Amino acid sequence: MVSRHHQQAKRVAEALDAAGFEILNRVVLNQVLVRGANDEATQKILMRAQESGVAWFGNSVWQTRPAFRISISSFRTENAHIEKLITLLTEVGPNG
Repeated sequence: MVSRHHQQAKRVAEALDAAGFEILNRVVLNQVLVRGANDEATQKILMRAQESGVAWFGNSVWQTRPAFRISISSFRTENAHIEKLITLLTEVGPNG
């Protein structure tokens, strides 16, 4: 399960990076720390994701600026869920 979550987190980070999001951490386990194009966009992205009902993740602060943290931790999380998350966030885009 740990290996699967690590691979899923890496997939999220790579896809969001390619879509123009800022990935703030090295993905070494199941966590991805992300920012949008700016602070306002980051907050909009978080709000839109939470309101979508597709995924939920919490806000965070990194070096005094807003960010959001995606934590992949459920044994029920399948690759299809990861692809839905990526689709949602890339449709919202780094500008929110």
